[in-house]
Amino acid sequence: MAYNDVNIIKDASQQPVPQYLNGVGSAYEPVLGANGATRTMIYDASGNPLFTGANPGLVQLAGGYVGYSTSPKPSIINPVAGVVYSFLELDTKNVYIFDGERWVVI
Repeated sequence: MAYNDVNIIKDASQQPVPQYLNGVGSAYEPVLGANGATRTMIYDASGNPLFTGANPGLVQLAGGYVGYSTSPKPSIINPVAGVVYSFLELDTKNVYIFDGERWVVI
């Protein structure tokens, strides 16, 4: 069905709630989350969902940097295999990943 053929979800005051049209386009579903962020599914290169009960994935917390957009990004001279280096700009909320040669915004 098209997005305009399906009724949106409303709260008790008849106000629309945050929602999305599900993958088959048959109904709107509420957007869930916490702390101002929505839940997100992450997929690998083959299209398989990560961080699920069936595929918990691995999380590497090393290599994270925080600064401002005016801050120089760290020089990664000898990147460690398997470590994802990231940089969060506090003022812009942009996140960069070091691709082995340069910082790339994601």
